[in-house]
Amino acid sequence: MLRPSPAHLSTDESRTLSLLAAGLSNAEICEETGLPIRAVKGHVRTAQAVSGLSRRPDLARWATDQASEQAAQG
Repeated sequence: MLRPSPAHLSTDESRTLSLLAAGLSNAEICEETGLPIRAVKGHVRTAQAVSGLSRRPDLARWATDQASEQAAQG
């Protein structure tokens, strides 16, 4: 199944997704970015909607796969 790339996300959403893929919790993402918890949760929900994935581990794997594909392309 083809899914949109993280390029469809805002800068904050992409950063949140990268930190999620690195294994950070929502609270840790808040500390790292300075964003409020509601914003972080919203960014995660947006990434889930864009990717079509609902489980956090699947979302993290998707983000990692997308980053690897982008690195391989250039």
